Amino acid sequence: MSTHGEINRERHASRRQVLNHAFSDSATRSAEGFVIENIRTWCKRLGEGSKPGEWTPEKSMSDWCTYVAYGDLASGKRLNVMENDEHRFVPAAMMNGMKLMYPVKPHPSLSPKKNPTTFVTDN
Repeated sequence: MSTHGEINRERHASRRQVLNHAFSDSATRSAEGFVIENIRTWCKRLGEGSKPGEWTPEKSMSDWCTYVAYGDLASGKRLNVMENDEHRFVPAAMMNGMKLMYPVKPHPSLSPKKNPTTFVTDN
């Protein structure tokens, strides 16, 4: 479940604490160069194929926005999804994984038990 959808105060607080560290001033400053590099590459790639005074060939903006957000930025390492299509399956795989886990995660059988049963065997 996401931080946004968490209704338990303790779990929400612990998830929020992790996010606070991830989006602190120092963390965002340290990622600034990486983000700028990705945005420049994104703009360059979107403009490819155009001639002066003409429109570029159409591109799927949802795909290209996904390449920026869930490609290099979400994984934290260069997948080069904008430069070549070798790893372009990764953002889609990440999104499909989230689509699966979002409804499945809250299921009681997948939640950790508060009082796990200990099995003792006689040997």
